[in-house]
Amino acid sequence: MTTTITASIDSADKTAFEEYCRKIGKSVSEAISEFVKSKVRKSAKDDDGFWSEENQRYLESQIRLYNEGKLKTVVKTMDELEAMAE
Repeated sequence: MTTTITASIDSADKTAFEEYCRKIGKSVSEAISEFVKSKVRKSAKDDDGFWSEENQRYLESQIRLYNEGKLKTVVKTMDELEAMAE
């Protein structure tokens, strides 16, 4: 389902944006829809602690340790994991 958004912008900006959209081979509607979708996805990521800067730094440090052979890894089968959960 789609809906319509109405916005007031400077006429020079509208003309420039229309030209930009022509150059990239998209309609104004397609470009605006893609922009909105990207912002909604980014907002969802921002609300998720996994994507926080602090967590990303931690993950990068763990990847670095793993790549340097300094991180102990544990390998478990699904049966072993299920037994641990009981």
